Amino acid sequence: VATNSFWSNWFVQAGIDWNAWYSGQEHGADLKVNPFKDFRSNPGVALAIGKWFTPGIGVRFGANGYKIKGLSGWTGHSITHPNLNRGNYQGFIVGWDPASQQGSKRYDKANVGYPLYETEMEYVHAHGDVMFNLTQMICGYNEHRVYSLIPYLGVGFATSLEKAATTGRHSHEVTGSLGLINRFRLSSAWDLNLDVRAAYTGDHFDQEDISAQPDKRYNYYAGSGSFG
Repeated sequence: VATNSFWSNWFVQAGIDWNAWYSGQEHGADLKVNPFKDFRSNPGVALAIGKWFTPGIGVRFGANGYKIKGLSGWTGHSITHPNLNRGNYQGFIVGWDPASQQGSKRYDKANVGYPLYETEMEYVHAHGDVMFNLTQMICGYNEHRVYSLIPYLGVGFATSLEKAATTGRHSHEVTGSLGLINRFRLSSAWDLNLDVRAAYTGDHFDQEDISAQPDKRYNYYAGSGSFG
């Protein structure tokens, strides 16, 4: 296997992405809300710098972010008993009113028996990825190859750029991710990438912690979230 010098085979990436958040709370409540439909999906930006050590193995360090949108609900808060368990609503609820314990954007398309409020969080996700160019590894090295299939694994750190209206706290979580780059060679200096990524973080990232006691909040890690 031929390796290159430290200053060889560096690259810079810049792009626009489309992401959606899917929370563990939604999965547990079986809301059946498609995160890529309705209000849920959202554009973002992504930047990265990396290096290929061999034609088949490389690393990159980057960041992506802007906004993620979701839903906040509490199964103990019944529509027929609107004053029960209001204190358990948490997260980055849009237009949260502490007095009425309600958000300004209610979501009524999922009939689950209790109110749902739209959430919105500005965030940044920094990550490091190990990439494997399977096309070069399996088919042999060819610097003029038009298409390359490049899966990768990564770890990172996500943080909110604002405080949650209901808790007054920022969110900070370690992430794990996997993805697949479809690379199309345009010239010796330019590539076009279609990068499909899924990132996993603890359920606390959106601060929609689940409490089993009425009108009390405490952290309970009970699921996961993902965004791309």
